[in-house]
Amino acid sequence: MSELVREWIDCNSPLLLVARDHLIAWEGTNVPSNGRKVEACFRWNPDGPATDYDRACDIDDYVGVIDVGNGKGIVLGEEPLMTTWLPLSDGGLLVRWVFAESEEDLISSALNIPIDDYEDSGVSLRISSSSLVLFAACESSEDELYSRIGFEMALGDYKILTCKHDSEQLGPILIA
Repeated sequence: MSELVREWIDCNSPLLLVARDHLIAWEGTNVPSNGRKVEACFRWNPDGPATDYDRACDIDDYVGVIDVGNGKGIVLGEEPLMTTWLPLSDGGLLVRWVFAESEEDLISSALNIPIDDYEDSGVSLRISSSSLVLFAACESSEDELYSRIGFEMALGDYKILTCKHDSEQLGPILIA
């Protein structure tokens, strides 16, 4: 692999995109605090109570929505993949790396996928705080075991479109 130019998150966990304002409400694999009860089918720790991480793992699709405090977050589910953020003039791309010869090839391919190749995921995102953070769902707001990517987006409502692009084996998610 070539020397990376962009910041990437690489971990064995679903990823969570959330407004920085709501990050404090996420407790990852920690036992829920202050008597908070979490409902989830998956259990990272079968002997313990359900956690926020368990809720993220319950998302069995490529992308899903989850409550985070008083807001919503977007879970990037299925298989854990190296992921980065590419800002665009009217939204951005979350690029998930399955396989490519180099980062440059991957980014170039992601930026040149025709809009018709994307499918509406049925998931939308309302951005009411322009500061967002993408991080490993296994972490609490206080943990930082893996990289985090922070970025800004204009306030508003965004559709989440997905594409599994076979030519470079990447899985971009368009937020437009």
